[in-house]
Amino acid sequence: MQLNSLLAFLTLVISIVSAYQPEKSWVIGNYSRAVDLQKSYVKEKHIIEATNIDNKPIDKYYLAIPEEIEPYVTLVIPYLVIPKSESPILNGRTYTSESGEEGSDSYKNLKFYEIDLPFPIAPKSKIRLAITLVYTNAFKPFPEENEMGAEQTILFKTYKLPLAPYETLNFALQLSGAQKAEEVPINIPEDAKDLLPDLNYRVEKGNIVYGPYHAKFDAYVKLPMALIFVKDSPLPYVNKLKRDFWVSHWSNSYQLEEFYELTNNAVKLNKGFSRADYMLGKLTSRPSSIINGIAFPLPEEPTSEIYYTDLVGNVSTSTIRNNDLVIKPRFPIFGGWNYNFTIGWKNNLNDFLHNHPTNSNQYILKVSLLNGMIDATYDDVKLSVYLPEGAKLISVESPVDYDDMKVSKSFSFLDMNSGHSAVTLTFTNLVDEMRGLDILVVYEYTLFDMLLKPLTTSFYVLIALLSLYILKKIDLSIKTNEKK
Repeated sequence: MQLNSLLAFLTLVISIVSAYQPEKSWVIGNYSRAVDLQKSYVKEKHIIEATNIDNKPIDKYYLAIPEEIEPYVTLVIPYLVIPKSESPILNGRTYTSESGEEGSDSYKNLKFYEIDLPFPIAPKSKIRLAITLVYTNAFKPFPEENEMGAEQTILFKTYKLPLAPYETLNFALQLSGAQKAEEVPINIPEDAKDLLPDLNYRVEKGNIVYGPYHAKFDAYVKLPMALIFVKDSPLPYVNKLKRDFWVSHWSNSYQLEEFYELTNNAVKLNKGFSRADYMLGKLTSRPSSIINGIAFPLPEEPTSEIYYTDLVGNVSTSTIRNNDLVIKPRFPIFGGWNYNFTIGWKNNLNDFLHNHPTNSNQYILKVSLLNGMIDATYDDVKLSVYLPEGAKLISVESPVDYDDMKVSKSFSFLDMNSGHSAVTLTFTNLVDEMRGLDILVVYEYTLFDMLLKPLTTSFYVLIALLSLYILKKIDLSIKTNEKK
């Protein structure tokens, strides 16, 4: 039976969403989806060529996202390739569909990302979009427990056909980074099993490839697939990260301290840990799902006073290698094991601070969203910036939406007036590739504010010295009267 018949059959028996939906104003001529499975999270790149089939200009495009991954989507970056635009990176937002009519299917299994095109696209005109999608919590060790040193196999679920709100004419799917991969059979009716060879994959240059399929795909055709593959690397998951930046104009210092609560989400041990088996297996010298060491990229700017501690105290098993801080935990971190630690360093403030172009009393501070460990997912991130005492916060600009922003006062050493203004941003579900993003903090700090602290400190020191001098002049000794 031809592929067209298979698609028609799947359209009927697998899934068609028939509730309220985005208008079918586009037809997708070519749809290429590339899934990267090399890291501890998933990166997808969608290349979409679509034509406006409506009778009016359209300025919206919708990307369908399965409901099970939508809570874990951390990045959606739409890029307009054709036609050319002065601002090719597009804005968008998550769009929740309305319920369907009574008696019909609903969109409870789908979410949509609404993309704003820079200008309306005329009827019969074409666009080409490149959409990057990053989401976490997609890997599950299978089995969840295994012997020490055994290969780690991962279960990954996705969809084999284009899950688009528009009709698609050509489609191709590629998965990279999956070693020794094997597709898990899905439940398909008996009379459809003879059609499945049309959708078998092939391996090209180590990648799993489906298609390209030159056929008509109706909107919302769902064909789930499950893939099991070998991944001999850990799955670092930072449950909590606290980042504190301290700014000092007097010492020209920009100090960072990070506190980590780390878990390895890799395969767990099916029995107790044996140090002897661990050493005999030489698991420190070959790829495995165990975290034996962690690398932290340092800023390109000169960095000093680097330290690394955990709950026990200072840890000396760390080194600087190729501008990375490489640390070795006190014990190997197996799947399901936790480790808490703190790192920190100091930079020159001038490398991150600039005067405001229109106000000499205002400053713009560049704060990195993440400096953290390579190939990791961050569940809860609290980033705090402690401005100099007396500074007034003006504004904060973040390239990533934050869940909460709190402005407070914090007192440190020799704070005698109002204390430090502290701004704290809370983020959830971040990934290590956001290290290149910067937050801009604008604040006001006058010469009077800068001099107030040393003047106040000098005044209190002077009072203390005068008090000491006066006390020394007071004779409190007890003397007896002598007879003449």
